[in-house]
Amino acid sequence: MRLFVLAFMVGCSTSTQDPVESLGDVNYTPPPSTWSHHDTKEIGRLVSRWRPDENPNKESISIIRATVQGRSRGASPDQLEAMLVQAQHALPSPSVQSPTVGKTKRSLPEVEIASDFVPVGLKDSYHRVHAMILDGEVVVHVLYTARTPDPSLAMFRQVVDSIRRGEG
Repeated sequence: MRLFVLAFMVGCSTSTQDPVESLGDVNYTPPPSTWSHHDTKEIGRLVSRWRPDENPNKESISIIRATVQGRSRGASPDQLEAMLVQAQHALPSPSVQSPTVGKTKRSLPEVEIASDFVPVGLKDSYHRVHAMILDGEVVVHVLYTARTPDPSLAMFRQVVDSIRRGEG
């Protein structure tokens, strides 16, 4: 009987935990199993890209982990906003909205911006939402891009609000 109760308790305790993905020392709750991903290292940054298996709207979420450096080190929130706006203007034919400043559900500082752009070689406009989250000397960028975006941005919000530092 004790063994049965112990097995039941272990089963209950593990079934309530959210799945966790890691990107170096950054942990987050991933999109559902109907999304596939691959991790890479690009120019000294760790990158995880996620896409739904069925993807008519060309959705993707990119999570980028980098170290705060250069002009970002010690930057004020206003300077970070300006850098994020400038980064959006590097997109082809962008229409950039005003950034918002806030905190994630885990109380990490976040700057978020949305823009519409036409990728090189394409005719259709795409929508991008870019969040920059600071955690000490680490900056995490979460980018959601889609031809026809999910109005609730559910997967984007799930990832942004779950970002946290852990063991890498």
